[in-house]
Amino acid sequence: MKYPEHCKKIISYPIIVLEEEGRKITFKNNNENIRKVRVDDCAIEDGIRCDWLLIRSDNKEFFVELKGKNLEHAFKQIEKSIEKISDNPKKGNKNIYIVISRSPIKSSQIQFKEEYFRKKYNAKKLLIREIMPEIDIQTA
Repeated sequence: MKYPEHCKKIISYPIIVLEEEGRKITFKNNNENIRKVRVDDCAIEDGIRCDWLLIRSDNKEFFVELKGKNLEHAFKQIEKSIEKISDNPKKGNKNIYIVISRSPIKSSQIQFKEEYFRKKYNAKKLLIREIMPEIDIQTA
């Protein structure tokens, strides 16, 4: 990975909660060692970037943005973060999660973004929710 070591923690908690300004996402973990990377103001200090990156032992990456209302900006934050710190930006195996307070765009626009991230960055999943269901990190 392309980030400073002090931005990374190895964790094996059964529940991993990422939270910021009232928005949160929870991952269920089966005691696997997960790399938890603080992207915002650590792994990437300048420019636009997402909030978190979780990495399983098989190098599957989970990019997370906890956002207010600007979904288009969230897409840019995720994209720039993938380009800057992913082990393999164009390939690899990625999931993208955006927790947003309100989604003003239509489902057809979201489908376009899903296809875009799938083709350009091999993203297997793009999930956007106001309230995110618990994600099983082993089966995601």
